[in-house]
Amino acid sequence: IDHQQVGVIDMTEKRLRAMKDASWRQIEDALSEVLTALSDMTSDNYDPFLVKGKKRQQREYFVLYGGLHAVLQFFKLRGVPKNGRTMTPEQMARRVEVFCIVLVLLRELIVSNASIAEQFFDDELIATLMTYLCHKQIFDLTMNLLEEVLAIRHETFPLAAVPDFGQLIEGFTSPQLSHFCRILSLVVFEPEDRQLLDNAAQGQQAPKSFEVLILRQKRMKKNASLVLEQNQCLVIELPVL
Repeated sequence: IDHQQVGVIDMTEKRLRAMKDASWRQIEDALSEVLTALSDMTSDNYDPFLVKGKKRQQREYFVLYGGLHAVLQFFKLRGVPKNGRTMTPEQMARRVEVFCIVLVLLRELIVSNASIAEQFFDDELIATLMTYLCHKQIFDLTMNLLEEVLAIRHETFPLAAVPDFGQLIEGFTSPQLSHFCRILSLVVFEPEDRQLLDNAAQGQQAPKSFEVLILRQKRMKKNASLVLEQNQCLVIELPVL
């Protein structure tokens, strides 16, 4: 199997060993090797959202044999704080290459297998990723990953889980805040409402007001609605908005 998948299992084992030894050089080298093998970024026609054939199989084997779990262990390493805002710009500058590889690799895997977002990205991990938005070197890559995860998850993420959320937002530039509004749209609207808006934008018949009210009345009985209301209140209270 390893031979057929161009050594993906061997790469996974190297990745696990690198994480265990916690050598930054080994981690960066192993991650770079995995990213190169699982994607085709050097191709002129590279499309991260179009993964077929052997590349898709390689990614599936990588996840199956513990590769994804090993990558996520990166956020538990010494030197990778749970709250990214406690990491100084100088510390990030020394680790930025590794962070970029991790963020790109995770997004590539999610594009191939959307269920990864539900299975592996819990509220704690998402909150950690959001705190790293304070670092401009990885802002765009972190945003792209968060957008993929939150767009797929059925459970609404509670913004209150992000430490000092208001201060984090206040530190954004205008372009960053504009980009972050795409994240906000995923946590202040129910997935069903987003689908209704998308359908209407695509020219399909929009639901009648009475039908929408019935849908929302049913949702009020779910815990997710409480999280949604808390998110809306938190966003309304933000001075920058």
